[in-house]
Amino acid sequence: MADVHLEPWAEDDLSLLRNLMGDAEMTKALRYLSPREREAIYLRFFQDAAYEEVAGIMRISASTCRVLVHRALDKLRTHLTTPSDQKRETL
Repeated sequence: MADVHLEPWAEDDLSLLRNLMGDAEMTKALRYLSPREREAIYLRFFQDAAYEEVAGIMRISASTCRVLVHRALDKLRTHLTTPSDQKRETL
């Protein structure tokens, strides 16, 4: 199996997700995702599956998988950041 290069933002998101595992806020934020998005996030970050593995399990292309995970992470970021965090990101 070929190594998958993670984009810099993916490494940060992985750290964020791992730090928040089991956190009540994370559980609440995951509810805003569709079942398909939750599955992709679970497989990718909680099971440490590569994008290609997630794609195979979900029977979608690797590029579709990356888009699905990226969009789900955007939704999670929206629900997990505070207004002060959002101000800091725009500066």
